[in-house]
Amino acid sequence: MNSWPAILPAIALLLVGCGGRTQRPDNRSAAADDAPGPGDEVRIRAVFQQYRQALLTTDGALAVATVDRRTIEWYDAALKDALSLNREALARLPFVRKFTVLRLRHEFDRRTLERMAGDALFAYAVEQGWIDKSSVEKAVLAQVETTGDAAHASVEGQPQTPVFFFSREEDGWHFALWRTFPIVDAAIAHLLKKSHRTEDDYCLKALQSLSTRQLDPAIFDGPRS
Repeated sequence: MNSWPAILPAIALLLVGCGGRTQRPDNRSAAADDAPGPGDEVRIRAVFQQYRQALLTTDGALAVATVDRRTIEWYDAALKDALSLNREALARLPFVRKFTVLRLRHEFDRRTLERMAGDALFAYAVEQGWIDKSSVEKAVLAQVETTGDAAHASVEGQPQTPVFFFSREEDGWHFALWRTFPIVDAAIAHLLKKSHRTEDDYCLKALQSLSTRQLDPAIFDGPRS
């Protein structure tokens, strides 16, 4: 049977949230514009370094400036789900979304969730170290491949396997965090199958390991008041 620590690094990747973009400071964003200059690969590598720096220095504002619009929309939707979904609807979500909803309900009450803006949530998550820094700390990009406005990159040691994803928007390239979530969903499904544990068990154990707050199983039914 798999040990709990084996799953926690994957879950740690899920804990960042964002929504509602803040303005990117011109002097800090590697994807500030699409003016003539370095090629796409150079810009993509620069965006990755920016995202990496944001995690390693717990710089929430810099992290917000790095992600793409679809990532923002994904976490906006997760925030809405945290406020509205009952147990039956929650059970139908993919693992990443389900765990994100439960983490939000565990950490914040309904009133706080209602007042929360997605970009502030994302910044808070980065500043509080909710993301596993080891996911990028020693990562060195190997191959970068672009197809239109989408790109992916592998890392040294696994040059043929896409690990990080990017998208090009009006103001340049951004880190497409949302594209990693189906990969994590598949990995979690594989671990669940091997461990013979339920998805809810994994969620509860992970939350207990990642937070000092007393866990209330009622978060499966809705946000706490």
